[in-house]
Amino acid sequence: MEDKKILLSRKERIEYRLKKYGILNSVIDHLPYLRFDSSTFQTPQKVAKRTIILYGLSYATNSFFSKLKVKKWFVKEHLWNDLSKEEQSFLSSFLSNRDLKIRYSWAFEGAVVLNWALNKTDDLTQIIEEISQSGINDFLECIPSVGSSTKDYIEMAKYRSLEAIFEENLVNELATSYFRDIMIFGTPDVTNINRDVSFERHKALNWVRKFGGIEDWDEVDTST
Repeated sequence: MEDKKILLSRKERIEYRLKKYGILNSVIDHLPYLRFDSSTFQTPQKVAKRTIILYGLSYATNSFFSKLKVKKWFVKEHLWNDLSKEEQSFLSSFLSNRDLKIRYSWAFEGAVVLNWALNKTDDLTQIIEEISQSGINDFLECIPSVGSSTKDYIEMAKYRSLEAIFEENLVNELATSYFRDIMIFGTPDVTNINRDVSFERHKALNWVRKFGGIEDWDEVDTST
């Protein structure tokens, strides 16, 4: 069990980051909220598989031929059964579903934060903008290219500090809470946060630590 000093230090770091983003009134009063259970986290290997899947789905939004290439890749690498039924349907369909195409194009941001959680990249950009070209290049250097072997990436996967992952999750969870509140009360957004980027991180990291006891990707709970 983490002691009060550790929790207070975590509280200070998270509140400081939120204030830098413009959420000035965010105060964490309930210290137990800042505790996490490392035993609930997905295995690094499962996270590595999901990282590859999200990357592949984002790649597949480029064209129908990209879909075919990604589907063939996932089947070859024995990842097909790790996709949800909706993801399988998207990759198998001749038709272009605009809403799914937009959703899966954003999957790249989820892949980036999961890749970071696996300590494959050193830095994670702030949630004020979409990933930069240099960030994309860094990501592509360490993720298997479409069609290549995924064996080493999956088998050698290891987490960075679970505390760092948890804190990143809470920052984005509290950002989601902020955006929910301003929508309910009709107040203006005074932050510099890109809410789509933040939401993708919130969802991905909730899945990593099985927030609410939920293991399946399509069932991830992002309520706050």
